[in-house]
Amino acid sequence: MLVLAELVGLIYQGLRAAEYQTPQTWQVANFWRLDAVSSKGMHMKSRLTLWVGITALTLSVSALAKPVLHTATIDQHGNVVAQSSSWIKSVSYSSQKDYFATYKVFFKEGQFKKSPGFCSVSSIDTSDHERLFYGHAKLGGAATTEEVNVLGLMVGKRGASGDSSMSFQLACSN
Repeated sequence: MLVLAELVGLIYQGLRAAEYQTPQTWQVANFWRLDAVSSKGMHMKSRLTLWVGITALTLSVSALAKPVLHTATIDQHGNVVAQSSSWIKSVSYSSQKDYFATYKVFFKEGQFKKSPGFCSVSSIDTSDHERLFYGHAKLGGAATTEEVNVLGLMVGKRGASGDSSMSFQLACSN
């Protein structure tokens, strides 16, 4: 509050400079003077307090509308191990040997009114060195309001990749 009062004082001093002396700038300067009284009798400190209160209220209302980040941990067999809120309905898992594993993560009905604005996936499988070094999880396209596809891959491994199933963490925001 004190910083804001100092800022208003500096603005007032700047407006009083000779190069800015016009009737409009004097009106602005007089409006923000802390010791001035308006024509309706409202003291400037009250006006400034009202302005700060309205600003705080506006910021708090906009904070309520911030996106929510939903997270989940899914194991290599497609079982939901943990989730930040109950937002996943089910996971459909299939694996093609020596190629990739597919996880279709289905959201609960009405969870997202429109497609998630952000989704990210990360492999967390440390069950063996090959999964640790070569295991990658990536999104298989953009998420919809109903589902998101996750692919498990063994990238860079020499020879046949074998089973590409892996544990991963998924995060989506509305």
